[in-house]
Parts: sequence; C-alpha cells; structure tokens
Amino acid sequence: MVLAVGGQRAAFAAATVLIALACAAPARAAEQQAYAVALNYATPAIAAAKGDTVRFNNLDTLEHDIASDEAGKFASPLIGQGQSALVEGVPQLEPGTYGFHCTLHSWMKGALNVNDTGGGGGEEPPPAEEPPPDGGEEPPPEGGGGSSAPDPMTLWPTAAQAPLGEGDWPVYGKDLSNSRDGGTNGPSSTQAARLGPVWSHRSDDGDFTGTPVVSKGLLVIPARGGTVVALDVTAGAPVWERDLLAEDEEAEARLTASAAIKGKRVYVPVNAVGRPGIAALDRKTGKVVWEKTVDRQERSDMYGSPQVWDGRVFVGTSGYFGEQVTGVETSARGSISALDARTGKRLWKTYTVPKGHDGGAVWSTPSIDPETKRLYIGTGNAYHAPAGPMTDSMVAINSRSGKVIEYFQATANDAWNGVEDSLSAPDADFGSSPNLFEMPDGRKVVGQGQKSGIYWALDRKTMDPVWTAFTGPGSFQGGIVGSTAADHSRIYGPNALSSQVWAIGRDGGTSWTSTDVIPLRYGAVSTANGVVYATDLGGFLTARDAATGLIVAKIPMGAPTAAGVAIAGGSVFTATGLAGGTGYVVAYRER
Repeated sequence: MVLAVGGQRAAFAAATVLIALACAAPARAAEQQAYAVALNYATPAIAAAKGDTVRFNNLDTLEHDIASDEAGKFASPLIGQGQSALVEGVPQLEPGTYGFHCTLHSWMKGALNVNDTGGGGGEEPPPAEEPPPDGGEEPPPEGGGGSSAPDPMTLWPTAAQAPLGEGDWPVYGKDLSNSRDGGTNGPSSTQAARLGPVWSHRSDDGDFTGTPVVSKGLLVIPARGGTVVALDVTAGAPVWERDLLAEDEEAEARLTASAAIKGKRVYVPVNAVGRPGIAALDRKTGKVVWEKTVDRQERSDMYGSPQVWDGRVFVGTSGYFGEQVTGVETSARGSISALDARTGKRLWKTYTVPKGHDGGAVWSTPSIDPETKRLYIGTGNAYHAPAGPMTDSMVAINSRSGKVIEYFQATANDAWNGVEDSLSAPDADFGSSPNLFEMPDGRKVVGQGQKSGIYWALDRKTMDPVWTAFTGPGSFQGGIVGSTAADHSRIYGPNALSSQVWAIGRDGGTSWTSTDVIPLRYGAVSTANGVVYATDLGGFLTARDAATGLIVAKIPMGAPTAAGVAIAGGSVFTATGLAGGTGYVVAYRER
C-alpha cells in the first residue's frame, strides 16, 4: 500500500465508495474546495451549485490535477505541493454528475455533482461556549500546514498555564501494550468540553506528523525537516533543538514518526531512504549520543516509531513510501530489529519475508508482553508476486533472540504496488500498531486493525483468532490505517475510507460508530478518562464521550493534521502536519 505520513497510508479508493462533504446550501455562487493528499483525492465527491467555482488544492508531494472524464468539460493545471488553482469550466456546467481523474495517476478518480440548490463543504463545528479571543483569525481552507496557517492559539478560547499533573506518555503508543490510553490522567468528559489551547510552538523545519511524547516535564516531537524539538510541558518554552538532517539530505530523508523517551535518552527514528536508522539523544541537552543505520537495502525506509524495553530499542523497516510511488523499483524486505539502548549495537534483525520475496513492511510500533518476553508486530503486503507467507500477518517474536514464534496470516497472495496499478490485489496491510489487552473473561489477546476494515483479536500464546470485528469499509484507501486505542472497556479506532471513529467491546461486540463528514482519516486515535481523541484532515481536534461517541468538543487547529494525540497530567498534546513546510505543536487543558 502507499504511505502518506507518520505511518498513516493511502492509495486507490474503491470506485463504489465516495466521501461526500456536506453543508448547508449557499445562497449565491460560492467557491468549493477540492484536495489531493497521500496519492489520492481527499474529496473524491465534490458538490457544487450551478455557477459555483471549484478550487483544487494539492497537499501531496507529487504533482496532480483534476480533468473531466469527458474531454474538454473542465480541468485544472498540474500543480505541485502546497499549490492551488481554479478548475476552469466548472461555472458553465449544467446540473448533473461529472466524472474526473488525475492525468498523471490513473487510480485517482472522483465525481463532481452540480445541482440547482447548493454546494458542499466540511462539517461545521459546534459553537464554542464563548467566542474566540479578539483578533483571532478564521481558519484557512484545508492546506498543507504552510506558512499561511494560523497559530492554533488564535482560533479558540485559551486556557491558563498550570503545572502538569501526574502521568506521562513516553512512547508513540503510550506504553508497551500500545494502549494509547492515558487512564485517569486526562480531562473528564465534562472537562474536555472546555478544552482550550495553553501554548503552541511553531516549526519552520517541516511540520509534525507523529505523536508528541511526554516524560518528567519534557515534551519531544520531531519535525519533518529533521529538527527534534524538546519543550517544557508547562509553558511550551524550548529546552533544546537538534537538527539531525543536513539540508541536502532532506530530499530523501525526513522525520515523520514519534520519538521515545527512556531514562536519560531520547530515541528518534530517522527515515532516510536506503539507510533508515535510530539516533539516541541526551535527554537534557539533545546532544547526539549515537546514531545507527538499521537497514541498507535500496529504497528501504522507516515509518514506524521505536519501542524501548529491557535495555533494547525495537523498530521496524518498510519500503520507500510504501511501494513504487515514485516509479522507482523497490524490492525491500520488511524487518524488525533490536538495538542495544546504550550503544546502538544491533543485537538481532529478523526479516518478515524470505530471500527472493519482498514487502512484508513493518509500518507500525511493536507491542511487548514483558511477562512472556514476546514482541508483536503486523506486516504489509508483498510488492511483487509471489507473496511471502508472513505478508499481511500478525507475528509474535521472541524479544531476546528475534526468532519468530508464531504468526497468523490474515490475507494470502496479496501483491500490490503503486506503479503497476494492481487493482486485483486487496492491499490489506496491517498498518496500525497492535494492542495488548484482556477480554472480559481474562483471556490475553493481541488485537490489530487491518486495511480491510477488520479488527482481529488473537490469542497471545497461539496466535489463533479469538474474534473479529468489522469496523467499516476497506479498500486500497483503508480501512483501519491509523493506530487504535484500548482502555478498560473498549477498543477505539479510525476508518480512513468512511472517515468515522468507532468503538468495539473487548469481546468484539459493536459499541458505536461516529457520523463524521470529513476527508479521509489517517491519524491515530487516543483515549483517557472516558474521552476519545482524534485529529483529521479537516484541521480539527475532536473529543468524544467514550461510552457513546457523542462529540464533546471540536476544536479548530487551522491546518490539516494526521498527528497523534498524547494525554498526560490533565493536558492534551497534539500537532498540525501533513508533509508541509511548517506546523504547530499545541497543548490544551480545561479553561
């Protein structure tokens, strides 16, 4: 499958599924917005009134356009990342439905519906309990987090600074179980309804697509351009910054995932094509203690975040941007490695497919059961046939030796890449991180979401399926792509294609599904103290009641975001970013 940012991925959307953006009909001609992101249209269904204009915005790293399937009806020019252009010919269209496509990427398709009564747009947020502060800017149309994006502090009533309470969030998934659960250390549902920004920090070295990590008063988050930022969690003041990438390296290197804080070190994944690795920094100063390359396969990369335990750093590798999205052949084999946390020395490395095969990417952060010393990962599809036996699989590995103990393959014979337009393959990666939890009867399971839209729960010892839950539609677009969260009652996750957030019980029973109307949803879901948090490409941080799914707060952030949410000490931390030039990391707490 094709990777977007920070471990969230997107590719070809199923032709039978359209994601509509609905709003009240405008009283006069209006400018509707259309977007490309992650090698597809984030708005494959565009609604407009007769006479409206349509502006095409490209948030992707490659050039795209919009051209009518019927030649000459309407078209935009080819535009690059961060650019926008009017789609010429739209105001002259009569009511009806018109197909469109990208002239460079055959899988990118959509439909423009012109009607007599009104056009489409994003879901309106609920009104604030009080108006935004004087002088606040209106959020711009969804963009790539460029220099025009407003400071989130200006978009919502602010909260006062206060010392952080108990709790931390030191790794991407919060803990070894990848629970993404802040427990009682987050705002309650009532308090979340009054969240306001406390401080923000702007990056000019690329935006943020990972989850902020928090430990002992320090917040750390890497920026895409290579700068690792360490901030004081109370005031947001910089403690240190460390740029890990020279300017001439940034064309094929980036920091897109999350750091991990353990003891005196901060471990940062460096996604450099053909030489992905880990940098260990001093927690107090940001000084580089060691840097190690994890893989030297041509076109290999690293989109997952590290897990640190028992004196070891565990991290997976994948293939360049997922598959051949640049037109360059890749036959990289996915792998999982263990490094000595003190020295960076490689202790073991396990490939997920045999020699002569490719793919089996490890996109996500492993989970670890300290009692059994087992490490759990998910793998992706093959890039070329024949697919290896551990592609699209959930895998249990001995954390000391790297030996594969057991695995379960959910989808066999899945060979897909972005160049050959492999429409016959399901592209059913396990891209979200595995959760470790217990069922109501005490049975220990590992659960993981697949791009098919299925959440699997397997017995941790045998890796046999215990139950499955269908959470929403799956396709090349996904399915479950963003990582899921698990608290004492439920599992929560996103569906990229339907843009919904869902909840299922620990026994696999359906609890609730949201009714969001937004573009594609790739960010991870987090939870704490009865509240579920998610960001989206519409540029909002949304908090929901965990028991019902009802929205308790919808906070504008001013730019699209696929960043994760961390909850600790009564505060909520997230960021803006979608592979753009700049972004903000923001702290929220009760007003």
